[in-house]
Amino acid sequence: CYIYLTQSKQVKMKEKEVFLPAGAVGEIYVKGNKFFVKIENIEVPIEEIKEISQPLKNIGKVANIEPLEISILPKEKPYITVEKTLVGEKALCTLDGKYCYISAEGYSGFVKRNSLTPVEEREGLLSVLRETSLKKYPLSEEKVETITAGETVKSLYYSPQYKSYLAENPQTGKKGWVEEEAVHKLVFQSIPTKTLVALKDINLYLSYTVYYIADVYLSYTVYY
Repeated sequence: CYIYLTQSKQVKMKEKEVFLPAGAVGEIYVKGNKFFVKIENIEVPIEEIKEISQPLKNIGKVANIEPLEISILPKEKPYITVEKTLVGEKALCTLDGKYCYISAEGYSGFVKRNSLTPVEEREGLLSVLRETSLKKYPLSEEKVETITAGETVKSLYYSPQYKSYLAENPQTGKKGWVEEEAVHKLVFQSIPTKTLVALKDINLYLSYTVYYIADVYLSYTVYY
């Protein structure tokens, strides 16, 4: 279980006082036969903050679908706006489902729940089927860069809600969202050895494109 503080408080710990800011998030755990909350690496008995805390529930990995307005507390004005995709390892949401606390890439705070989409880790390679683009956010028109048929990009995360991958172009290092229908997932046969020896001169191919209709594969085109 997780909680957040609705207001700041000075808590006396042994022989010193510790300041806990409003909006701080902690995880509840049992130690011996007592409940404690760990906030910013500080262990606090839950009785000390019970009256100024609210519960949060973990909904898993998320990414933003628009510029992210981050606040110290739910319902407050944002103190910072982030205009890039952030992926949080976990989102801790208020029980009414309207706000979530996320922490990613050095940013942390509360954001509106409808600014987020659940994502799954999907590391692999995607072959681009037609000219399209890596976009700044899922289904947006703001392009990061254009990618063409035959290129291969690396998938990082997948959004079931928007049927889009967060992908990286290994040639440029740029990241963006691409629709599932514009790419094909490459599946490779695993080879039970780490070292391979070429028995004759061979070509190394940068990518290949799979053209298909209704899941019936017509041809493979190799670009080199």
